[in-house]
Amino acid sequence: MKAKRELLGTILFLCIAFLPSLALALPVTVVDEINQTDFRNNGYVRGYLGFGPHARLEYSHPGADNTLEGGIFPTADLISASLTITTKDDGDRAFEYGFIYTDDPLSHAKGLSIGGTQVFDLDISQITDDGILDVAILALWGDFYVTQSMLTLTYDDGREQSTAPVPEPGTLMLLGSGLIGLATMLRKKG
Repeated sequence: MKAKRELLGTILFLCIAFLPSLALALPVTVVDEINQTDFRNNGYVRGYLGFGPHARLEYSHPGADNTLEGGIFPTADLISASLTITTKDDGDRAFEYGFIYTDDPLSHAKGLSIGGTQVFDLDISQITDDGILDVAILALWGDFYVTQSMLTLTYDDGREQSTAPVPEPGTLMLLGSGLIGLATMLRKKG
């Protein structure tokens, strides 16, 4: 009987002592933002089928006001990247549409709806090859303004943090009823 109690006590101690300690990597997020006043022609894009004097807006992240060492993004430990583009329609046409492409050839262009915000997931190789993301926006039909471009990069900082997860009440109740049942079963046998 004493050996069973010691075994039960050891199992309970191990569950309480080692279950809550988990090591998690902490992601670090870097955001580079370019606003409408920083773009050429105040972000104005106008063209038809990609042709016209203002049919193309080209720029690079990081923007000109960055404080990064060497003016480029660090490429080590990059986990993910996304580009958020905000456009504004000037309201002169019913249908206006554009394309966006990033470091890829034009054949990989993505559609850009005008008058709102769109988020594009990027392949991290577009940034890791040189630490810069080149962006081009073309007017397929009509004219519009690009009001903001925001590049969000997520890095693994390599540090680990010990956290203690908070168990849900149902989990605690299930664990407690199992331990009570185990104790009752051992007591009846002993």
